[in-house]
Amino acid sequence: MVAINGILLVVVILNDSLVEKNGGDTSGSWDRCEVLRLLHKAQVCPWCSVLFLADPGNSSKDYDNQTIMTALQSWDPDYTSPSLGTAHCASCVGVFGNIDQIAENILQQVSTSGYQPSTFFVRVQLPLGMIVRQSILLRWLKDQCPNYPVTTIDIKSLLRKLVNRAISSASNLTSDPESPFTMDLVLGHGESESDYQKWMPTTGGRNPRGRGNARPFKGGKDVVLNLLSSVTSDQLTEVGLYPPPPVNSPCSVESVTFSQRSIFVGGRYTKHRRDISQTPFSVGGVSLSATSVSEIIGPALVKSCHAERFNFVPSGREDMDVQMLGNGRPFYIEIVNPKVLHLSEMDLKEVENQIGTKQGVQAHRLTLIDPEATRMIKEGEEHKTKSYVCLVWCQNTLSPQTLGKLADYKEGLVVQQRCPIRVLHRRANLVRPKQIHRLEVQPVQDHWALVHLTTEAGTYVKEFIHGDCGRSQPSFADLIGCSADILELDVEKVDLEWPPTQ
Repeated sequence: MVAINGILLVVVILNDSLVEKNGGDTSGSWDRCEVLRLLHKAQVCPWCSVLFLADPGNSSKDYDNQTIMTALQSWDPDYTSPSLGTAHCASCVGVFGNIDQIAENILQQVSTSGYQPSTFFVRVQLPLGMIVRQSILLRWLKDQCPNYPVTTIDIKSLLRKLVNRAISSASNLTSDPESPFTMDLVLGHGESESDYQKWMPTTGGRNPRGRGNARPFKGGKDVVLNLLSSVTSDQLTEVGLYPPPPVNSPCSVESVTFSQRSIFVGGRYTKHRRDISQTPFSVGGVSLSATSVSEIIGPALVKSCHAERFNFVPSGREDMDVQMLGNGRPFYIEIVNPKVLHLSEMDLKEVENQIGTKQGVQAHRLTLIDPEATRMIKEGEEHKTKSYVCLVWCQNTLSPQTLGKLADYKEGLVVQQRCPIRVLHRRANLVRPKQIHRLEVQPVQDHWALVHLTTEAGTYVKEFIHGDCGRSQPSFADLIGCSADILELDVEKVDLEWPPTQ
């Protein structure tokens, strides 16, 4: 173990813990100098050589070419970098020599993406051909040095740290694993991708019916590595891959995609039309509503945040022909992959003004909320109360005697509600007791009345009024002793403190 410029190099001694971290066997002894010379012979670059000898772990962020060479020369004083000429490392296919170019490519794309991050986190997808080559090299080293203990290497972690460092050095961005801004880097290398096609036909890549030529194999990492385990060393030698040779072209960036953590906006909405559903409503591809609440509010927020899409989550729902009045129904919207993370009160007020009331829907009290607060919406569905007003037709005139009887239920009653016929196709046919907390009747004309209700969450109000063929007992029709039907229904209040204060 040595220290260089105050930095402890953990790769100088391959202790048991490092071997175990790599998934290796700590039994026996092995000559590190011999393995390093084998890696040099196979034309493996210094960075990969360190990985094949030990995992640098968290200290890799402090490494540069000089410290890597010093570490390797502590095992073999005569060690020099392989003379690759215009070729590239047989293991990483040149990616460790291409870090600055990769970082520059990413930063150029960030500058034109519309995102304005201050921090970032990189995720890396390696070429499958590179992973196969490293697996073959590990097997080859084991053949050459039977006590060689390392069974896996983690090139991805080291590469991610080096790319993070290069991006930070070339910009004012800070690498942070908790960053809301993620860069997904996919590396490609066509030359090494063709390697496993050389031996794949001998392991089952042919037409399964035994006819015709071998088909191009398309499989994931686990499938390919599993098939590789059945290929002999002689077979790999025959196709020139034992050990794999250097490559002529370096690994390159295949794609870079950016994403930003969702933000959440809570609020309440009111709806003053009876032809607007809460969410898109269609049957057989034909829309049955003029538009929907989610289609009015969601796109306005997506536009404001330059986002990809939205998810609309209300606290309960009303039917399309029901108005949502009073202070409105609580809801939140998840704004997915927004390019703008921070919306001020003024920004949100502007969104409310844009929505306005022209389409019969209005958003109120839009507020940025913490993701943890969203659970209150679902909890509210189970425990909140709701207040309604119904326009009801009664078969008989509401006499003073009938109204007197109804006054007995002013403080409420319990209704046994079996699943309504209209939703029986999607709900279990169970009987659920529901509490009516308040029942007040206001006669309008001989056969007409306004019925004011405050109910437990989940109460089917329409079915309580007409009885639903006896499935709601007692119903309002039972209480007045004649048939009754509901003509109009409005929600006046949803009793839930929302949105939460910051």
